[in-house]
Amino acid sequence: MIVSGGPYWNVLKGRKDGRVSKASDAIILSSAPNFNVSQLIQSFAKRGLTVKDLATLSRGHTLGFSHCSSLEVYLLNFSSLHDTDPSMNAEFALDLRKKCLKPNHNHNAGTVPGLNSSV
Repeated sequence: MIVSGGPYWNVLKGRKDGRVSKASDAIILSSAPNFNVSQLIQSFAKRGLTVKDLATLSRGHTLGFSHCSSLEVYLLNFSSLHDTDPSMNAEFALDLRKKCLKPNHNHNAGTVPGLNSSV
């Protein structure tokens, strides 16, 4: 069940076309969290997957969390002119900084709930 602070709905879990699920089988689809759309399409194409496959699999990441280590490039020393990525909403970036860049915080282990894994 997914609970979003009010409405909720039951979500079926698992797949009907397989009985075994191993993370090692999914690693071949991994791509850098900072890939742009063209790079993602290329990465999927190398594995015989289409843009439709990319869109379908990406929808599975709309709920979940993102690792702070994937976000630091946007939040800390972005460029010589900007500490934070100027294309990000300033309030959103400040909120992410508060969650991810805490003193004595293990940035590699930290996560931000409710945020897609690709910003």
